[in-house]
Amino acid sequence: MPEKIEETPLRRISREVGDPGLFPPEVHRLFEAGNARKAQAALRAHFPKEPNSARQKRQRQYAEDPYLWLEPLVKAPSLHTVNGIGTTLYGHYKPGRDGIYIATLWFVFVFLPVFPIAAYVVRKGEGNLWHFFAKAPLPPFARIWRLGFVVVALAGIVVSAGLGAWTGHTARVSVYNGFDLPLAVTLGEDSLTVPAQALVEAGRYSRSTPLHITTTPEGWAVPIETLDADLGSLHDSRVLYNPAGRASLVKGWIAYGTLEPPEDELLGTPVLSGISSIDYVFTTPPQSKSVEVGDTITNSVLSNLEDQVPQALGAFFTQTTVGPEDGWRMNAAHLAVHPGDTATFAVASRIHAPGTPEMAAVGALARAGMPGDVDAHRLYQNTLTPDQKQAARDEYLALAEAHPDDPMYHYLAGRLVDDDGPAAEARFRRALALDPGYAWAHLGLGFQLALRGDLEPALAEYAAWAASSPAAAAEAMRSRVRLLQVQGSPGWRDQALALIEEVERTQGASYATVTLAACLRATSGAPELLAALIDLPTALAPAYPDEEARAGALESARLDLALATGDLAQVRTLIEAMDPEEDEIVFTRASLTLALTARDRAALGRILDEHLDAITSMGSWFVLEAAAAATALGHPSAPALVQPLGDTLTPADLRANAVLDPNADLSTPAALDALLAPVGLDARGHGYAAAAILLDLGGQGDAATLAHARQQARRLLLPDEWAG
Repeated sequence: MPEKIEETPLRRISREVGDPGLFPPEVHRLFEAGNARKAQAALRAHFPKEPNSARQKRQRQYAEDPYLWLEPLVKAPSLHTVNGIGTTLYGHYKPGRDGIYIATLWFVFVFLPVFPIAAYVVRKGEGNLWHFFAKAPLPPFARIWRLGFVVVALAGIVVSAGLGAWTGHTARVSVYNGFDLPLAVTLGEDSLTVPAQALVEAGRYSRSTPLHITTTPEGWAVPIETLDADLGSLHDSRVLYNPAGRASLVKGWIAYGTLEPPEDELLGTPVLSGISSIDYVFTTPPQSKSVEVGDTITNSVLSNLEDQVPQALGAFFTQTTVGPEDGWRMNAAHLAVHPGDTATFAVASRIHAPGTPEMAAVGALARAGMPGDVDAHRLYQNTLTPDQKQAARDEYLALAEAHPDDPMYHYLAGRLVDDDGPAAEARFRRALALDPGYAWAHLGLGFQLALRGDLEPALAEYAAWAASSPAAAAEAMRSRVRLLQVQGSPGWRDQALALIEEVERTQGASYATVTLAACLRATSGAPELLAALIDLPTALAPAYPDEEARAGALESARLDLALATGDLAQVRTLIEAMDPEEDEIVFTRASLTLALTARDRAALGRILDEHLDAITSMGSWFVLEAAAAATALGHPSAPALVQPLGDTLTPADLRANAVLDPNADLSTPAALDALLAPVGLDARGHGYAAAAILLDLGGQGDAATLAHARQQARRLLLPDEWAG
């Protein structure tokens, strides 16, 4: 007898409605195997395949009856929440007899339903008691919610993956403007304005293709920098663009806790650098943070060196600490937008001299950026080699003819035509005929008149130049004092002191003004020397508020006074009190001058051996005299001193270097005068001093020529320019 098969709910329904094929065989199989949920899913999957529309409608009706697809309950679910996070039951779907209904078990966050886990046939008991009878299909709302949650989650994963891939192939670029004027910066198709010494977030850019960047200072006609930045080479997700390398970057540290922070690190002037490891980029860290007792939090900070020191000092630190090319970038960028900054020009010239492609490029860039700025044209002219000046001379003569009513072009043409002839003077006078107040032409004419010895009219022209601005008065001060000294009229020292006092009233006291005034007083006689020594600390105080800096300046000023008055015993005393390493610059200057005065060849050799770096870091005129001593002694340092001089001297003074030429004629006073006649008055005395050193130590020429060289050096050099 065949085994009796128990009738299932599905087969009972098929029998009652008289439709044996109401449920497909696969649905019966799954249901009878105890997989009611899978059977329900199989029935739903069959809907599109059912050809009989009436049967399909009936199938849909039964598919949505949750009580038909119940599964046995193996274990009641856990209901547990902590601070509103966990699992709980929500819903009251399809209530039936005896208080049963279908509830959904949800994962909740702050008691808000987030994800439906399962559904159960339940009945609520007393308090928190629940009775579970079977596992049911999810109600429609919960089923839709779960589907939506999955879709959103998958979309989030796709978006996150795409964003991660995009982020991994891009870099976030920030721009820090180290200049003291705004910059217009374009990065790819984006344009932004970056205020002076400010940080601006630009955006994200591809690391796989070069980013085209142009940067144009405010008021400029052309960009100061154009580059295609390879962001991928930095291997960093955050990149800093430092336009033209103007800012010298410092990585500092701040420690919260018991330990001391590491020492600051001077990074230099990279145009592009990765900064994702920096905690605070050009922002001020908080004053305090919460730290566990005995623990320390250390954060890194990126800043601009000029937040701590002035530009010139910052460039010097960068050059000596990081390297000359980093110092060069900083100086070149500053000089391009401030072409009249002669101090920066002098410092930059020690890295790349006038006439080198690097320096010539700065001059050309300044002129292209500011074609109407006379300082930009002057810088351009000052960076040319003698051969290049010939072509530039023709160019500026043509410009002057093309702009007959513009005094600037006549003045600029005058700077390049024959300095020791009438053509330059004619150009300056033509500029003044067009504009009697054109200050630059007064300066050029004053130089030409002084060059040929017309001292009174030269003084008048320099006075007109000085009257144009306080800065011009400061620049003209030494030339005017020198002219008064050479002229030698009664009361000239009082006139010179009055000029210095006027500069200090408008520009403030400086080491140069205080020392020159003290040396002028000291060389008037013994009482004046005592007064100058007594006044020095008070006179230097406004220029050096810091006591330690003032002490160093006072030591140097006293040395200048001793040298100016020929008090060699005091010079020796001051030298003995110095630390040769800590005070190397002052020590070397004093020791070399003393050795020159004493004609101590052995001491000169030792100084050249031990302090060559200190000598080459000093002013050009001191290097000229050291080069003369090295040449006369046949010392191996001579080439290292002689070669840079032709590069660092300004065009008008360049021929002071002529005395070092092995073929120079120093045999007679007349020959020496002819050699130095084309040299500007401010430089000529140094040429005579170098010639005297060569003649004295090298045994060239006769006694009359040596005496003449010394006499002319004393006549032309100011008291604080004393040479051995």
